Amino acid sequence: MTEILNHINHLNSQVVHLVNQGNLEQAVITAQQAVQLCTNHQITEHPVFADSLNNLAELYRIQGHYPEAEPLYRQVLEIRISIRGKEHIDVAESLNNLGTFYFYQGKFLAAEQNLFAALNLWQRLLGNEHPQVAIGLNNIAQLYQAQGNYLQAESIYVQVLEIQNSSLGSEHPDIWRTLNNLAAIYDLQGRYQEAEKTHLAALGMIKQLYGNEHPDVAVSLNNLAALYNSQGFYSQAEDNYLQALAILNPLLGDQHPYIAATLNNIAENYKDQGRYLESEKLHLTVWEMRKSLLGDEHPDTVSSLNSLGELGFLQGRYLEAEEKYLSALAMRRILLGDEHPEIAVSLNNLALLYTETGRYSEAERLYLDALKIGEASLGQEHPEVANHLNNLAALYEKQGRYAEAEQIYLEVLNTRKKLLGDEHPDVAVTLNDIAEVYRLEGRYSEAEAMYLQVLAMRKRLLGDEHPDVAVSLNNLAVLYNAQSKYSQAESLFLQALDIAKNLFGEVHPQVATAMSNLATI
Repeated sequence: MTEILNHINHLNSQVVHLVNQGNLEQAVITAQQAVQLCTNHQITEHPVFADSLNNLAELYRIQGHYPEAEPLYRQVLEIRISIRGKEHIDVAESLNNLGTFYFYQGKFLAAEQNLFAALNLWQRLLGNEHPQVAIGLNNIAQLYQAQGNYLQAESIYVQVLEIQNSSLGSEHPDIWRTLNNLAAIYDLQGRYQEAEKTHLAALGMIKQLYGNEHPDVAVSLNNLAALYNSQGFYSQAEDNYLQALAILNPLLGDQHPYIAATLNNIAENYKDQGRYLESEKLHLTVWEMRKSLLGDEHPDTVSSLNSLGELGFLQGRYLEAEEKYLSALAMRRILLGDEHPEIAVSLNNLALLYTETGRYSEAERLYLDALKIGEASLGQEHPEVANHLNNLAALYEKQGRYAEAEQIYLEVLNTRKKLLGDEHPDVAVTLNDIAEVYRLEGRYSEAEAMYLQVLAMRKRLLGDEHPDVAVSLNNLAVLYNAQSKYSQAESLFLQALDIAKNLFGEVHPQVATAMSNLATI
């Protein structure tokens, strides 16, 4: 029996090694072998069987095979309770794994119940200041972050950091992870200086621990790049993404999920810069990689298909974009069910396409469906729900339904201020949208006051050379042009054009828009 148990434990160790290599297919085969050995030798009431089943469940979750994963997680929990009793560390791990599983499915209520059950058990068994308790708190913070409860998430991350500093010391890798999470929360709240400072602290720490060529250094560089990208600092973001890729390639090889994720980030950066052909080429590469590594129906593979649809949309290839959006939507329904937040995102993408092509009634129906799903899965006061509402208002604005658009924009403004504070880029977006409605209704003095407010806010939050600042200058110029204030309009159009050229070069949609507007003077 000892020899069999040692062999099963060896197989389970191999599973971990294969996952780290990105070889999920072989990892699943090995995990299945471990489970089968336990069954063949009737070792089904032993911790090693629970561990083997847990590994297989984790692999199915990673692959997006959720229906196969859930019963295994539940079986592991039952076995561990049977063997260990309800008050055992292994039971807490199972509850935590179930909570994490539900989190990935977008079943946030079930996730919260299981994550709190795991946390409470760890606290009873280990005390409130144990590193494992910090991990449990971190998972709950990530849940709150996904639900848009940024202040609650931030408060818990700070608590996690205090526990880790006290129990592990200030130079432990877990502290690096928490710093990254805290920086992400600052980014979501538009607190970019705090986010950058925290990301740089995490990067410096991980370099000191492991040197410059460690995979976690690449993770920090990726996170820092994402921050720069959200601020419109596209060249800095690209440099950091490429540094991350240069670290990961020699360590992991060309065919690894982490490589695909980093290439995906670079492709998104190219898209944001208006480099659509380069972005599309790279997204195609990522899509093929993910199909090979993860399978056609993995959530990441579907995300790549959706990105290709978006690039088709941006380049005016609407039929092709619609086909890819519909395929992604169908796959997400199979993987995630009809009520997952990602379904709302897919519906929203389709609605944007239909709005652009004048299919307004279809667009409105999809926006309303997305809104219903978003409110049911995330709650009415969530940033993503506010985005869906904002897009619905934009549709009404395009149809000339200005009163309805204004009412929804004001609702979105209140939600965003409540969730994000008065000084956030998304608040500026909504103020700009309201100003647009005022301009279209001929309420020029109100529009001007709000455009100026938005311009000042964007300069304050994003700096003078951000794309959104160019948009604000352009909008203000359009208003002045409509009022025959041609010299003021020309000056602002030129400023917008200079910013766009400096950021994107001569060939970019925003540059083309600025030049077209200038020609109207």
